[in-house]
Amino acid sequence: MKVWKSILYEFKIIYAPIKWFICAFFVILIPFVFYTPTRIDVINLSEIYVPLIGIVLFSDIMLFEQMYHADEVVYLGRRKRASSLFIRFFIMMLILAASLWISVLLTNAGLTLMLEEGDSNRIHYLDMLCIVVPGSLFVGSLGMTFANLLSSTSIGYLIALVYWAYWMISTSMDQINLLNLFSFANGYSYSTSKMLLVSCVLGLLILNMVVLEWSPLQRRMRLSRKKRRNKKRLP
Repeated sequence: MKVWKSILYEFKIIYAPIKWFICAFFVILIPFVFYTPTRIDVINLSEIYVPLIGIVLFSDIMLFEQMYHADEVVYLGRRKRASSLFIRFFIMMLILAASLWISVLLTNAGLTLMLEEGDSNRIHYLDMLCIVVPGSLFVGSLGMTFANLLSSTSIGYLIALVYWAYWMISTSMDQINLLNLFSFANGYSYSTSKMLLVSCVLGLLILNMVVLEWSPLQRRMRLSRKKRRNKKRLP
């Protein structure tokens, strides 16, 4: 019961329906606005452009209190910020996964305007997740890390966007590199690259846990609690 209360509480803090709707709409719109004669092209373009949504969804998830000067920061200071990080990260993953599911559903139904009639292949949802999500989580986690380190959402967005843009440059996009975000779209063996990106995401999450637990806010809250305990001990 306590877990569900924590999830509901974090959901209320990061609740941004307009932002989430725009992000989901962008993901769903990819098969409709880009030239996708085959369903494989839908996966290719999703691998390339959905990471932009990862940047928007994940970079600022731990800075909502700072951005909106929310009073809830007092409550959050009483518990581990790491739990808030994982809950918020999980919620954003669900939003991203749901958006991709709708995109796959519409594409397999043949509702996209540019799909050739002769293409009988179907997109497997699990394949879409394995190909698209690792890169999206990586650039999102990268942006989140710098945003938390420097307490600036703008810097987090910028650094993650620069990393994505680097692989979009023609001379970089075709590089055989395990950290290339677009290994599937380039026709390379992508499984090792995706596994490495997921490993990097886990590493960045651990780093963010350390950063959040030793942030100035957390130090002030720990000092405040220590002072209160010392006062109670006084005769």
